[in-house]
Amino acid sequence: MPKPRRIPLAMKTRILLFLITLVCAAAASMPSVYAATITVQDTGDGTANAANCPGSGCRLRDALAAATDGDTINFSVTTPATITLTSGQLVVGNSVAISGPGADQLSVNGNAASLVFYINSGLTVTISGLTITNGSADNGSGIYNDHSNLTVSSSTVSDNSASYGGFDGLSFASLTINNSTVSGNSASVIGGGILNFGPDGIVDLTINNSTVSGNLATSGGDGGGIYNDGFDGLADLTINNSTVSGNSATSGGGIYNSGGGFPPFFQGLATVTIQDTILNAGASGENIYNDSGAVTSQGYNLSSDNGGGFLTATGDQINTNPMLGPLQDNGGPTFTHALLSGSPAIDKGDPNFNPNDFNPPMLYDQRGPGFPRVVNNRIDIGAFEVQTIVCPQGKGYWKNNPNAWPVSSLMLGSQTYTKSELLTILRTPIKGDASLILADQLIAAKLNIASGADGTPVTSTITHADFLLSSFSGKLPYKVKPSTSTGQAMVNDAATLNDYNNGLLTSGCGG
Repeated sequence: MPKPRRIPLAMKTRILLFLITLVCAAAASMPSVYAATITVQDTGDGTANAANCPGSGCRLRDALAAATDGDTINFSVTTPATITLTSGQLVVGNSVAISGPGADQLSVNGNAASLVFYINSGLTVTISGLTITNGSADNGSGIYNDHSNLTVSSSTVSDNSASYGGFDGLSFASLTINNSTVSGNSASVIGGGILNFGPDGIVDLTINNSTVSGNLATSGGDGGGIYNDGFDGLADLTINNSTVSGNSATSGGGIYNSGGGFPPFFQGLATVTIQDTILNAGASGENIYNDSGAVTSQGYNLSSDNGGGFLTATGDQINTNPMLGPLQDNGGPTFTHALLSGSPAIDKGDPNFNPNDFNPPMLYDQRGPGFPRVVNNRIDIGAFEVQTIVCPQGKGYWKNNPNAWPVSSLMLGSQTYTKSELLTILRTPIKGDASLILADQLIAAKLNIASGADGTPVTSTITHADFLLSSFSGKLPYKVKPSTSTGQAMVNDAATLNDYNNGLLTSGCGG
């Protein structure tokens, strides 16, 4: 009987590669499952019906019922708007991202009858761009986080009432609050604003670039702003670049930190780590009260009292008035406390601050884009960064002060003009030419932006103005009559740019 022929190694390799190719091709031909985006189009409420999504009748409760792990829920509704709950709390039962249009644009209202969001256990959930308000429950009237990982960003949690916490995190839970405001919440026992509670596990609460203001623990309760309780577990609280102000309680108006438990049978651990944060006491209760826990300052904090004796690191200021404005609209989607002129928090934050130490990077103050986190090469303490406002100048200023020009050339439409050519345009009589009417204001606007003025109010106008000019060949003037459709469009853009150049569209400059 002939022996079986050996297959050469090279042939074996080719066969193996061929089989791998077949497997990969088969896998590639199989249908893939992608995370879906579910769009809420109806601000009503009622019994959940997943079949309403997608469609014009898709409500937030329906979207939560329809969602599966990895999905994103967004909104396409006329704003500002309010979703008022009529069927009890909203249950988040899957790992989803709920992405609102802005805390100043959309509110979810508990109708003073129920908790607003209940986060089921074992999930990873993000909530952004919403106001969560008017919830009422025994625990966590705004949000109750049951053993899950929750991130809340660019949102407001306000005017909720509970026995325990407007926010409530339970054992083996993680809560991160970024660029948000927790205000006006109350609890009749502990944790007026936020309760971080670890009865038998680990709870982590991280607050970045946020404001905790005007929260109250009533009826002799403790922890007006934040109650951090390890009980028989471990509760970790970390606060960075935030403002904790005007919160009240019997003890720990700002922060109450407790290892908790009933030693020797139950004994927990509770830690607080704080940096670049303002602590401004409310009507009652000290900024920090520590009961059998550990409080560590990483420096550059400012406290209106002695900070419980814990703020002794480099850059810490105690018994100092932070000089805060009221909680109000200072720009951005959430309310903040502005730093008043002369505040000791201005330019007194960590000189080695690195925005990339945070995830996501802390490029802006709490208000978001348009409000850089670092001004004058050093951050301010707290959630609010005082901005250096550069007010725009009118076209007459740029015509008469050529030495102040920040650039030596500009592009108008599709053409590049030297400084000399631009000055000639500014000095040329308009004589009913719409192209010159527009060019004068466009030159001034671009010079203002190059000098550091905020160009956000006229970004789209400048784009449209350049589009109008680019439809002509050669360089200005184009001798366009204002009575034509193009001429009228040029005059309209020029009027908007004129308002901008005279400071009417810039906050703090007459706008």
